[in-house]
Amino acid sequence: MRLHKLTFAGVGPFAGEQSLDFLGLTRSGLFLLEGPTGAGKSTVIDAIVFALYGRLADDSADLHRLRSDRADPSQESFVDLTFEVSAGVYRVRRTPAYDRPKVRGQGTRPVPATARLWRFAGSSGAGSEGEIIATNVVEASREIPLLTGLSAEQFVQTVVLPQGKFADFLRAKNDQRRGLLQQIFGTGIYKRLGDELRARRLAAERRIEQEAGDVQRAADSLVSEAGLSEAAAEAFARAAAEVISRAERTTLDDLASQACTEVDHARAAAEAAAETAAKASQRSAALATAAEQAASHAATRQTLDNRLAQLKAEAPTRQVQAAQLDAARRALGAKGLIEAADRAGLARLAAGQALQGLGLPLDVSETAPFEACLNQAIEQQAKAKERLAAAKQLAKARQAESAAHQAKVTAEAEVAASQAAATALARLTQEQPHLMSEVARLERLAEALKLHQNATAQLAKAKLTLGEAKTAYDTARQAETAARDRRLAGMAGEMAAELVNGEPCPVCGSPEHPNPAGLALDHVTLEDVQQAEQVRLTAESAYERAATAHQKLSSAVAELAGKTAGTEPDKVPQELANARINLRDLGEPEALNAAASQANALIGTRRAELEGATTRLAQAHDKAVALAEQSSGETVDAATSGLKSAETETSQIQAKLQAVRQWIEAVRSASQAEAAAEEAWHQNGFESADTVRQALLNQTAMDQLEAVLTADQAEIRSITDRLADPALAGAEGDPAELAAVAKLTAQALTAAREQEQATAGASVLAQAAAKRTGRASQLLSDCVTRFNATKEAATPLIRVAELAAGGSANLHDVDLPTYVLMRRFDDVVAAANERLGPMSSGRYQLEHSDTKENSRSRLTGLALRVRDNQTGEARAPRTLSGGETFYVSLALALGLADVVTAEAGGIALETLFVDEGFGSLDNEVLEAVLSQLVRLRDGGRVIGLVSHVEALKQAIPERVEVRPLPEGGSKLKVRA
Repeated sequence: MRLHKLTFAGVGPFAGEQSLDFLGLTRSGLFLLEGPTGAGKSTVIDAIVFALYGRLADDSADLHRLRSDRADPSQESFVDLTFEVSAGVYRVRRTPAYDRPKVRGQGTRPVPATARLWRFAGSSGAGSEGEIIATNVVEASREIPLLTGLSAEQFVQTVVLPQGKFADFLRAKNDQRRGLLQQIFGTGIYKRLGDELRARRLAAERRIEQEAGDVQRAADSLVSEAGLSEAAAEAFARAAAEVISRAERTTLDDLASQACTEVDHARAAAEAAAETAAKASQRSAALATAAEQAASHAATRQTLDNRLAQLKAEAPTRQVQAAQLDAARRALGAKGLIEAADRAGLARLAAGQALQGLGLPLDVSETAPFEACLNQAIEQQAKAKERLAAAKQLAKARQAESAAHQAKVTAEAEVAASQAAATALARLTQEQPHLMSEVARLERLAEALKLHQNATAQLAKAKLTLGEAKTAYDTARQAETAARDRRLAGMAGEMAAELVNGEPCPVCGSPEHPNPAGLALDHVTLEDVQQAEQVRLTAESAYERAATAHQKLSSAVAELAGKTAGTEPDKVPQELANARINLRDLGEPEALNAAASQANALIGTRRAELEGATTRLAQAHDKAVALAEQSSGETVDAATSGLKSAETETSQIQAKLQAVRQWIEAVRSASQAEAAAEEAWHQNGFESADTVRQALLNQTAMDQLEAVLTADQAEIRSITDRLADPALAGAEGDPAELAAVAKLTAQALTAAREQEQATAGASVLAQAAAKRTGRASQLLSDCVTRFNATKEAATPLIRVAELAAGGSANLHDVDLPTYVLMRRFDDVVAAANERLGPMSSGRYQLEHSDTKENSRSRLTGLALRVRDNQTGEARAPRTLSGGETFYVSLALALGLADVVTAEAGGIALETLFVDEGFGSLDNEVLEAVLSQLVRLRDGGRVIGLVSHVEALKQAIPERVEVRPLPEGGSKLKVRA
């Protein structure tokens, strides 16, 4: 894995955006990330780990500390990393979760974490937007470990070695070291092979156990189906156990054959008993049928004779019912006319009551007097209608006069309103220029306030820039002065370095130089002084530009302050808005002038309308006076009341005339209906209408009578026909006695059939038992065969799985994945010792131990010891001092990276970050460690050292400086 570029902002002490181009920085293969303690060196490591895995290098640290306290509340915190793995070039961008102040109101709102992952088509990713392959935290956190081949914990143990985590791999336990090595070396296939062997072994053991269970269950089933004794069952159990333990089946086969023979004998005996019982049942059935028929015929003959005698006794009653049905049928012939006469009589009674209700006598026989009165009433009603029409016409004329008066009043009001509107428009036309001037003044003032606010903000930034430039200039000037002073102080040594034996000294002229001055290691050369001078000139130029910009902004602020003096900035926007609203309400000048012209024209129109309304009022008044003189002056209400009175009288006369007509008609109709009814009852053989009514029956009663009579006749014919049947005619004997005989034969038949069913059931059960026993015997034989085959096939697999799992069959107690990793770990230890020997001046050497690290560890194979060649003893890594732990851990990490890189198909660890720890080394060890890092760089690796040790600054020219800012926070500066 190789890093290309890192960009971040709003992270840790870095509020502003920072960027590191690792491709340009790491051309020499070794660079230093340096700066004072607490400046933010480890934050750069945290940013790399966060970009890839969404966590910090120290997983116990609080992720919320990643958000910079110095970032603006609206600023986004982010980390953007471009990196290269064997699969190609990728870019990941993450933002942490943090709380942002609400735009409106108090408090904060949570901002969730985000992540996006791109893949680039080219080898560098330049000039391409890339293909998005992850759009959220979950997807990115799933994809990146697959790309790098490392989990977050493995990444901080092999690529990024942070403070506090540096020696984790050295001090790791067997299981922890196994997981890391397995992931790095890609030996998961051996673990999967071991898991597969274990799974197959368990499956084979389960199959053997299942087949053994099948044998035992098949033996139990045969014992149950054959109904064997307890002793036989125990024999079967012993034989089955022998099959399972030693695969001996002879005894079990003999027992199964003997059981099948005994069951067959029982089946034959049951079949013979069933055949004998079936023949006895057939004979009993014939006797029972004959007895039952004789008893049934005798009982039926007796029942029919009794019913025929009963029907003959009921004959007189049926004759009376027949006569009653005949009278009812004759009464139906006169029923309709009698009912019509009844209705006509009721109509006559109702007409007489209506006549008497109007005060008229029942002897009225003509309608002429009533018709004459009705004509007179109609004439009076017509005259009342004419008076009502005249009254309505007069009322309408008076309403027209009132409306004309109201129209005149309205016209007078509209003339006055038009005159007032024309006056108001003239006043608004005069006010408009003043309002336009006020709006223009307020707009100029608002613009000046805005410029003053912007200039003030720019002045504050320019002041900060000026201060930074002044500080940089003073620092550069002091550095230049110090460089010149140091060069002058070491000039003697510089001149002495140029002396040549035998040539005169340029100072004293002597050709001999017995004690020349020495040249200090930190001697300042002329190039150093020139470089410091150039830095001072650059800083001085930047300071002068900042001072000029500050002066210009100060003048602009003063000028704008004069323009806005005496104003209240908070009130100006509201005053401007109010003035604009007032001016907008007035409208455009052309619109005001047009409205004034329209108002003046409207005044003439309204005056003409007033004159017309006055004329119409006079005409309506004259018409109302003329109509009042022509009519009697009667009001509409009085005329309406007279008309209603005439209409009421007309209606009363019409009612009396109608009642007389109905009475005369009802008397005539009733006389005719009564004569027709009397003739009808005589013709049907009745003496009066009452006798007809008494004979009448409803249709349901008539249907019931007819049904009874018909049913009796039909039943008599049926009984007579059945008694003529020869079977009944010859039936003799007492029915009770015959029934008793039939009962006895039936009981005998039941007993015979029960015996037949019992023997038949026993035969079926015996046959079924024989079949089940045969099937159980065959099943037992099949189960034994399968068990033997399964056990024989699984034995080699179980042994191989035991060996691969490091079980009892494995003499070394090492499983297959651990064995493979042990061989890889041997290579890692050997490569680490190549680094550790020079680092420790030959004192220390790592040893790979196959023993258990402690009594609680189950597996062996990946333990690690440190041999001290001075004492000849091997000890645990935890006993090393701080400095010793650092360079031993570094050697182990470098050895691991060497072996992984050399492995075909392994993970390419092309980058290594070491975070602190160099301060624990003395100068000699530090020089040895650096020489190993240089060797590693020459092999194509990229090493990033995080330290504030001064010796590293002098030894490593490519550096990333982390510098605190005067106002707080930090920034990065690359020196490549």
